[in-house]
Amino acid sequence: GKAIIIFSHHPFVGSLKYGFTLGPSPLPNELKEIQEIIRNQNVISNFGGHIHSFEEIHGRSPQYANANKIYEPVNNTQILTTEAFMVGSNGRGVEKETNENGVKDSKKGIIRIVKIFDIQNFHPNNWEVTETGDEFLAFNPSLNFGFSLRRHLNFPCVEVEASSFTEKPFTIFWDFGDNTTSSEKEYTKCYDLAGKYKITLTLKDPKSEFKEIIWKEIEIKEGIFPKTIKRTQRQIEEGIEFISERAKMTFDKIGQFGKDKVWILKRKSSATPIGIFDVDFEKAEDKLELEGLIVDTEKINKKSILYMEKWPAAVERSKILFLPIK
Repeated sequence: GKAIIIFSHHPFVGSLKYGFTLGPSPLPNELKEIQEIIRNQNVISNFGGHIHSFEEIHGRSPQYANANKIYEPVNNTQILTTEAFMVGSNGRGVEKETNENGVKDSKKGIIRIVKIFDIQNFHPNNWEVTETGDEFLAFNPSLNFGFSLRRHLNFPCVEVEASSFTEKPFTIFWDFGDNTTSSEKEYTKCYDLAGKYKITLTLKDPKSEFKEIIWKEIEIKEGIFPKTIKRTQRQIEEGIEFISERAKMTFDKIGQFGKDKVWILKRKSSATPIGIFDVDFEKAEDKLELEGLIVDTEKINKKSILYMEKWPAAVERSKILFLPIK
């Protein structure tokens, strides 16, 4: 007979991307089971994590969403999501201030207070915005990596990019595992000998000794070179770009071995995703030719197209097309 609050990693939200598999009913199967379990129980609220208010498509296209809101209730149970804690002080909030989430100067605040008096008296949007910019030192670094279109001796070179989810300032230090280093954000590394190497990226706070380190182990083989996607002049002029999901880099700089997902973006005022297709680069020629590809997206008319009369054999049959919203 006591009031119940449920905490879960995935919130009780009816969507596949939030962690529940789809079923024949309007609600996913697991969510329907949960609905039956808590029916007629005094479950006031479900607090869920997992969803973040700021996501990026491979660091190229910002996708804003407000995770700090009330979703549709399950029975009478209120559903709220709680943001990853560190995001509050890294300078990335939602697109603009709204009355719904209490954002101040594009920041979401450090502390969120949800006041629950009873199931009808529920105040989820109280904030304490006390940011000074140094509450949490964190970079959440990313090491983007791809095999370069450049060659050195008879070895493929590699392309590396350093990035961080947060917007706090940092210094960069690369160690390429062969007694060579760099402090550049983007760097083309060419090895003199075949073998296995450990590439280490260190991001350091310029005002303290705090640092975060990530690494990637690679193997350089002689005489093996990656295959890339060749953009036509028309595609370049229209801002069409092909991005490797594995490398998180444009195919203008890198090539790939084996299978990879290729994201198609239209880069004008901002980067807009159009679609995704799978490529087995082992089946490709030296360059994957997409001369006859018709690809575009129109936000105003909410239209997208991804068409080619005859796709190369290296491109898998299944493809994803994104339809824009206004």
